[in-house]
Amino acid sequence: IDSTPDWSLNTTTYSNYPYQHIMNQLKPLLISGVASFMFSPFVFSAEKSERPFKADVEVGWVSTSGNTKTTSTKVGINVKHPSKNWDHNYILEGYGTQSEINTGDDDAVDATTAEKYFASIRNVFKLDDKHAGLFLYSSHQTDRFSGYHYQSSIAIGYSDLLFESENSKFTYHIGPGFSLSKTRPAKGSTATPVNKELFIVRFDLNYEFLFGENASFS
Repeated sequence: IDSTPDWSLNTTTYSNYPYQHIMNQLKPLLISGVASFMFSPFVFSAEKSERPFKADVEVGWVSTSGNTKTTSTKVGINVKHPSKNWDHNYILEGYGTQSEINTGDDDAVDATTAEKYFASIRNVFKLDDKHAGLFLYSSHQTDRFSGYHYQSSIAIGYSDLLFESENSKFTYHIGPGFSLSKTRPAKGSTATPVNKELFIVRFDLNYEFLFGENASFS
């Protein structure tokens, strides 16, 4: 996805950071989640799951100190649910950074210098008992410090297996779709935000190697 960088430092004091803004950032993620669960009864009504859910949870926290203090936090969850006729994959991620900003009078305030949220849903309908399928993919991302208010995409296409062994699997997904985004003018600019709609071709490769029942590389 083409992204125009915003080089201006748009910071927000943490103590005055509005609760409503956080909720506005989370709304698209909540809508995506609700949509997936509304779709789930239709998907699961005619089938019984052969395997349980598999969830990978990521939590990261980094704090640095010195001339400036910075704290970064990242959380994410990747849920996979294979069944007889479908493969489902849901991803939620959030990332933020708090930095100590010098105001110029030997004073410093804590400000948000990075904040990003991402959500995606991929459902693959299996065409046969082997590996061919049709997929539907949608994603939404908001990043306060990028050149866009939001970036969303939706695609539909063909999924298949490149190769598979006892401990590894390599799959791909390819198909047409649309990208929707809204530009964010630089701070202080009088430019008007622009809504963009682009035709895209989505192509992704997924490799997974199993070290054991509870350890894998992907």
